[in-house]
Order: sequence, then structure tokens, then C-alpha cells
Amino acid sequence: MYKAKRINIGVGWTNGYQPEIKKYYARIKATTNESYVKWIDIEHEPGQISFKRFDRSLKEMTRYGVKWQPFLICGPWYSVPYWYKESKKSHYFRCLEHDQDSGIQSIWNEKFKKTTVRFLKLFHDHYKDRENAIDSILLGVSGDYGEAIYPCIGNFDGLYHTHRGFWCNDSHAILDFRRHFKDKLKSIKALNARWGTSYSDFSRVKPFLKKNAPSRRAMVDMVYWYREAMLKHAEFWIQEARKLWKTKDIYLCMGGDGSAEEGQHYTAAAKLCAKYKVGIRDTNARDNFRFLNTYQCSTAVAANYYKTYCGFESSHGSTGKFIVARMFAFIISNAREFHEYSFLTKKDVVRNFCKFRKLMDISFRRKVDTAVFSSEAYVNWVHEHATAWDIKEFPWGLPKKPHRLFDRLRYHFDFDLVNDSLIRNGILANYKVLIIPGFTLIEDDIIEIVRRSAKAGRKVIAYGRNTLETVDEKSVSFDQAEEIVGLNKLLASLKQSGIRVKIKKDGIFEALDKSGRTLCYDENKDTIYWK
Repeated sequence: MYKAKRINIGVGWTNGYQPEIKKYYARIKATTNESYVKWIDIEHEPGQISFKRFDRSLKEMTRYGVKWQPFLICGPWYSVPYWYKESKKSHYFRCLEHDQDSGIQSIWNEKFKKTTVRFLKLFHDHYKDRENAIDSILLGVSGDYGEAIYPCIGNFDGLYHTHRGFWCNDSHAILDFRRHFKDKLKSIKALNARWGTSYSDFSRVKPFLKKNAPSRRAMVDMVYWYREAMLKHAEFWIQEARKLWKTKDIYLCMGGDGSAEEGQHYTAAAKLCAKYKVGIRDTNARDNFRFLNTYQCSTAVAANYYKTYCGFESSHGSTGKFIVARMFAFIISNAREFHEYSFLTKKDVVRNFCKFRKLMDISFRRKVDTAVFSSEAYVNWVHEHATAWDIKEFPWGLPKKPHRLFDRLRYHFDFDLVNDSLIRNGILANYKVLIIPGFTLIEDDIIEIVRRSAKAGRKVIAYGRNTLETVDEKSVSFDQAEEIVGLNKLLASLKQSGIRVKIKKDGIFEALDKSGRTLCYDENKDTIYWK
């Protein structure tokens, strides 16, 4: 069912009301105000519960005609009261790299689940008679800031141990690792055969770094488990929140690049969220439209496929130029919620936003006939990053080869990124053409699905010099696939199949609506228009 689009502004109401906020609400036609509600904010001392600061904020929001989106955070370092950190119940993530604790509560700590449930219920019960003033709930489940992510970048620098790496070395994580593979493979003999190891029993099995991985298969499998563990933690939060707010929009906050160390799984999360009629808030907006197509629109591909909803955020605000790219990505993705921090501080952001604000409310039904394969196994194995996060010069992004390929191709034609999870769930039926990067890794079951798809008449293109391999290091070929190396030959083949392509790299990006109209974004002139 269609719901009106939400324009969400991030304002620190708890720091005191600012009169000028009202005019910004009116000018951008804001619907919602997000503010952080951390456990430490309501229970600084044990048993001393107070919502006074949030009560004042909600009163002002209601006065000026916007609804509230509380970002409920419990687990990250800055959300946990000092007295809990000092208690025996506290149990932190621990890294493999240094065998050192973080300041963030481990998702494998079962005792912390009771704390989380209590926190959610305290908030719900306090505001249950004012639910009409609440638009939606944003869930802050883990990570440095609240996303469904492992520690990576730090919050309040220097006050706790954090870095990009693998945070699965605490005692509860190790036990879960062993249980997972024992349940999956049943015997140590089967595990040894799969990984090329010689463990005597499961008590010897522990998570490892890539430099110590017994095989590529073992490393890829470990990252599958790592991602699944975060999804299980997110599902716990979603279940508990849905018990309390049965009809409200609820968003799972997700951020980060989808790398092995950060441990997100956006497409699997979309399927999980759809099960509970929950959406995803994706905080990955930055740089340019091509970046958005890789790191944010791909979340919407999964959300739309599983018939759920999503919201887009720029975690540290936009520029006057970038806000237009963000709006285009939001519109063509048919996302429900648009969040921005910069409205109060950057006049050029507000000016450009208002130019195209009316387009934000349309229901765009994007028609895409081409899919490009983004291999989960490849990212699980190749731990490098194509770019950097500008705030802290933090290595960021997918590995260089897929990042650069996806970026380059979007200049010339529209496509959806589809990964293993989506392919296993039948998404290839939506496309005429599947492009498989020639450098990637492919799981055996995905190979079989692709071969069946090709036999059924779908065009499959292996693009680039063919070094395709399975995770178990066997070469891969597709009898019915076209092998194409050059870009011009690729575009010619797509055109022959009825795909809209552009030879010239002119900075104008197009998206076709199912009505037959084309929406365009010109990154040189910072404009959005119908063609």
C-alpha cells in the first residue's frame, strides 16, 4: 500500500529549541524530525528514569506540525550508562587483530537482550498515550553509532578501542561460531573436508583473520556466519519492537559499505524486514549519483523486490550539488523516507532541494531490464576498499574492481545490482540480461541458477577478461554466455537486446518509469527533469 513520502530533518531539539527551525519546516515541507534517544539519556543512574528532555522536544514538534522519529539506541558505547559498563553483566565485542575489547556491547551477549527489551518497553510505555505524535521508530541496534554493523570507525575518538576489523573474538562469539558450523555441517570430518583442515573436534575451531585462514572457502564461510550473526541480532530487535508498535513504520538503521569486516547484509536484511513489515534506513549517501547507485539504490532494489520500504540518509549532510543527486536517487528508488542534516546550516542545500521538492512525492515505478552480478563471496574474500570516508580518512567501499566497474557502467545504462541472496530468491526473472564481471567468484549453486536462466532464454554476458572461479578455486565457464571484453562491444550487445544505452559519457543519467516516461539527472547542471 502506498504511503506518503516522508521528509525527515535531523535537529538537536534536546539542546534547546531554535525558533528558526519553524521556517525551514515550512519551506522544505518537512514531515518528520529525528532525534537520538539513547539508554543513557533516560537512565543516567540505576532506576532513575526521566524523559523530561524528550517530552519538551515532542511538545515543540507537535506545536509546529511535524511528527517525531525517535532513534532508539542501546548497545553502542555512547548509549550505555557508566554503571552498566562497570557491572559484571557488561560484555564487549573483542577483536581478532589485537585480542582487545571494544566499548560496544557484544551482540552475542544474551544477558543484554533483557536490557534491550526493558529499554524499548520503557520508551513505549512512556509515550503510548502520545503515539499519534510519533511518525516512526528508528532502531539503533549496534555498531559505533547504532547501525546494524560491527565496530569500525569509532565514536568519541580515543575513549574505546575500535578499528576496521573482525569483532568476533569474545567468548560468546567463539561458542556461536562453533555451534553454527556444527549445526550446518554436522561433523568435524565434513568441516575438514570443506575447509582443507585437520581439526580433531569442534572445540579447536575458532574465528580467524584472512592471513590465518586455512583456505579461501573457510574465509568466505566465516564471513557468511559473521553477517548472519548481525542479522539474527537485528531480527531480535525487530521482533521486540514490532510487539510494542504493531502498526507504526519501523526502520532498521543500517550503514557502511557492505564489506566483510563491517558485516552488513543489506539484501538479506530487506527480506528479513519484509517479514515483519519493517523498513531499512540506509545511511550511505555520499559523493555522487554513481556512488549512490552502488551503495544506496541497491538497498532499494531488495526492498522493492521484497515489497517493503526504505529510507535514505546522508550521514554527515549534503552539499548544494550533492542534494540534487540524492533526490534523484530517492525518486527513482521509490524510497519512502528522505533524511537530511544540512537544512539548517546550508542555504544552497535548501535552495536546490526546494527546486525539485514536488518530485519527491511521486510514486516512481522504475523499469530496469539489466542486472549486474555483485558476488557476496568475492567481497567476503577480497578485503580491500576502493575509496575513503572523507570525515576521518577512513578506508571505505567495495573492493576496487567491482566499485570501479559499477561506477563506470552507470554512465552508459541503468541496471540493478543483484547478489547471491537475491538470485537465490528468484530476482533474475525480472531481467532480460545478466552481466557477470569476469574477475569475480561464484558459488556453485549460483552457477547452476545462471545456467538454467540462460537455457530459458535470458542473455548472460561474462564481461571483462575471464578469470571466473568458484570459491573452491575451480575455473568457471558458461556455455551459453557471451564473453565480451571491450565496453563498446558490451554496449552494442545490450542495444541489440533492446536495452537503452548511451555511448557518450555526458553526465546525464536516465531512469525509465513503467509508464514510459524517462526521468533524467544532469550532474553538470544540477537539475532533474522529465524527458
